[in-house]
Amino acid sequence: MYARRLLRQQGKGDAVVTYFGGCSGNYKITITPSRLPLTTTMTPARAETTRRALVTPRPPTKPARAATIDRTLEVSSTKATGRRSRSLRMPSRAALELARDAADRAQNRICPVRVGFIERTDETNEVPMAELLRGGQGGEVRLKLLLSMLWMAGNPPHDTTYPARVWATLLDLPQPESNGARRVTAAISWLENRGLLRTDRTPGMPATAFLLDERCNGEPYRPPGEIWQERKESGEPMDQSDYWVRLPPEFWTKGWITILDGPAIAMLLALSAEAGRYKRITDLWFSEKQGRRRFDLSIDTRNDGLRELERRWLVSSRKQSISRSSFDYRKVRKTYTLRLAQLKAGPERHVLDTDAYAADLGARATDELIAGFTTIDGLSSPNQPLTRAAG
Repeated sequence: MYARRLLRQQGKGDAVVTYFGGCSGNYKITITPSRLPLTTTMTPARAETTRRALVTPRPPTKPARAATIDRTLEVSSTKATGRRSRSLRMPSRAALELARDAADRAQNRICPVRVGFIERTDETNEVPMAELLRGGQGGEVRLKLLLSMLWMAGNPPHDTTYPARVWATLLDLPQPESNGARRVTAAISWLENRGLLRTDRTPGMPATAFLLDERCNGEPYRPPGEIWQERKESGEPMDQSDYWVRLPPEFWTKGWITILDGPAIAMLLALSAEAGRYKRITDLWFSEKQGRRRFDLSIDTRNDGLRELERRWLVSSRKQSISRSSFDYRKVRKTYTLRLAQLKAGPERHVLDTDAYAADLGARATDELIAGFTTIDGLSSPNQPLTRAAG
């Protein structure tokens, strides 16, 4: 073991054991070639043990379990958050394979999410996304499950008939056959009671879940693009809550749905709505008061979600001065930029903003994200800027 440790420290090389001599009768071991000269002395017994260890082939090591390899990845997040490196959870292989299967079934559909689900568009209305999140891990499962159903059930009659264990595997819940399936069943019951789903149950068969409007108005689900087309033909203006953001299929196929927690997904949707509102993905910001009034999110949820997105390189932040002149009291504001190229690439690799591939990928992802905000007031000018006032 001693000799092997020396070989590992110095790299591959040959070990030569020679008699050292002297009154102690010690031997010496020299490892060559090496980056540094290394010579040490040892007793005759240890020298013989070392010689045998060097000439005996080492048995092959048993490969690590795949589940251990693909569930954790050492990622340095010091630059993003100023914290020490830590182990970040990665999606399991089973969840990724099922997500790719689901993407084939959904024909790589992009998931539309209405702004009326993400933020408060009327002072009298509640925010469905914030209501789903309340309740700890149960709220996180409800949010992820509803987004996954919106992704999968895009075609009429907008229903899904999958066992609870399938949803649990897609969301990478622990023990998908037992405890994970029970959590999914509880989430489906909650969504049904809240008016987001309608289920038809047959004894011995998985329940069929029909989507309802995600704004909790009890109406049957209709894709926002279909409503946009109707109002375009009739000349009616779009309602503020009818605009939508679009999550790419990579949100599932790359495993983001499994590794991001509830606050991080909520803040990703909130920043996406803000990006669509101003048609840019840079310098996004809203105050704590706006976060509570518009999104009904607490300051802890806001900060925890943004911190997780930074750790995952999905957003970057910078401090921006908002002072009007150099003589004024200096005020700074922390603004955020969505890194959509990272969303497309996946969590396994860190995409640099200076990469030309990342720039092209990010540009296409930006167009996809804010496509639901490209028309307003007559729906005839895709490049017309939004006229909504800043909240």
